[in-house]
Amino acid sequence: MKSSTTDEWVEQHLDGLDYVGLAPLIQQHVIEMLDRALQLSQSAQREDKEAIHDLRVVFKRLRAYWRLVRLIVGKPEFEAADRRIKLVAKLLGGQRDQQVLLDSLSLISVQLTGAEKATAEQLLQQLNRSLKESRKALSIHWPTVISMLQLERSAWQNLNCEPLKNNPLQKGLRKSFKRQIELSEKATKKQAGSVLRHQWRKWVKHVYYQLNLLKNLGVKRQKKTVKRFDELGELLGLEHDLEVLKDFLEHASFQQDSGAGIDHLILACDHYKEDLYKRINRLAGRINKVF
Repeated sequence: MKSSTTDEWVEQHLDGLDYVGLAPLIQQHVIEMLDRALQLSQSAQREDKEAIHDLRVVFKRLRAYWRLVRLIVGKPEFEAADRRIKLVAKLLGGQRDQQVLLDSLSLISVQLTGAEKATAEQLLQQLNRSLKESRKALSIHWPTVISMLQLERSAWQNLNCEPLKNNPLQKGLRKSFKRQIELSEKATKKQAGSVLRHQWRKWVKHVYYQLNLLKNLGVKRQKKTVKRFDELGELLGLEHDLEVLKDFLEHASFQQDSGAGIDHLILACDHYKEDLYKRINRLAGRINKVF
């Protein structure tokens, strides 16, 4: 991908968007999102898997939105928001690894038969029991989550959205987009490791959340691009989850007892990852052809 061609696309499709009056709309959208999150965090359903997932997504969106408005806020405010988001991600992520293992193993087990499927189902039962126990042991400190949501709401409420000069939203989106492109070029090479691809995925999600926000606020011309970034982010997330599953299978304490059954699961995991890798790179190629 040539940088000059990329610059031309960015100038046409990103710089050419109508950013006038968007900052107050973004501010209101985020405040409403935080109000819903606060309500959920204080509800009887907050311990449900779906509720925890929804709250985690809220903070992922917040990270992307802060990057979008980065040039509106000062460095102390941006760094304070980053600390809040990291803290809540840690609080809500305690049970995430167990759920990832369950979901990924369920996906793999569907493709298995015979003894291999029996091994997977037995392991699923063990993980289900382990997840129930961990939910009791790793209780979420909800007062801290609620406090961080309140601080986020206050920060966005106090955001200065007076008529903006020098197109800061445009520059924020441009910066995220170009960072994603840089990582895409590196992460789609054969020697790229899982750490680099996971980092790429984070920036793919940043771009998706930012473009989707603008689309939802009425900015046109980005529907296809938003859809492709959404799909790419989901596939990269699945690839990362399978990497977590494989690492678990290779190092789990039951490895010696289960023998060949676990080896077959690892092999099935590798095959699925290989297929995902190709799909991801093909999709990234289609996105990059735009440039």
